[in-house]
Formats: sequence, structure tokens, C-alpha cells
Amino acid sequence: MPDTGRPRAGFGVLSGNVSDTAGKPYPDVTLTITNNETNKVSEVKTDAKGHYSLAGVAGGAYNIDLKAKDKDGKEQLIYQTGVKITAGTSPIFDVNMKELSEQGKLANVEAERKRAEAKRSFSR
Repeated sequence: MPDTGRPRAGFGVLSGNVSDTAGKPYPDVTLTITNNETNKVSEVKTDAKGHYSLAGVAGGAYNIDLKAKDKDGKEQLIYQTGVKITAGTSPIFDVNMKELSEQGKLANVEAERKRAEAKRSFSR
């Protein structure tokens, strides 16, 4: 049965938006969602608008890792957190890199990303 993006009974949809340190949509960020009880791992990437959606999420405690590509194109962990999801709900989990950066909770990947973008723009 195809995934319609709607939750099945007892399951939910985890969705949200990821923005960079300038508050702009952050595309191509990989979110790895791991259920702490079952160790089931699911992955989803943000689209061009920084949005993601993952259907079929059971209730429970999860670890969420966000990874982005560094200047060499390698995925690097930029943020890690935990979240508790109530069965049958569809929580929105937005990640604002600007706020996290101001709180000192990010790795240096965002700065590397901006340098790489500037270098690409300059070389055109």
C-alpha cells in the first residue's frame, strides 16, 4: 500500500522546516530519526523549501540527527536532539539554525557551507 503521507491508526507524521543561520530554507539536510526503544531508523531529506515530512511514526522517544554536507561534500552532523512523540499525533518539529547557533549548539558545518557557496558564486 503506498504511503499517502497521512498517519495510520496509532501512528503519526513528523514534519517541519529547517532554516539556516540567515533564516532561509535549508535544503538537502538529512534527518535521521531513531526510535530509542526499537532502534528503528528512518531518514528523510529537506526539500528545496527546507521542509520535510515522515509518515508512519509510532509514539515514543526518538533521537534526531541533522546532517548537512560540508565543503568537501561529506555529510557532517550539525545538530542532535531528542524528542518524545505521542502515539497517533502529528507533531511539527522545526529547526532554526540561527537560534541554535546563537545558543552555541551547532557544529561548524554551516560556516563551511556558506564559504563553499561564496566560492562557487565567485568562480562563476
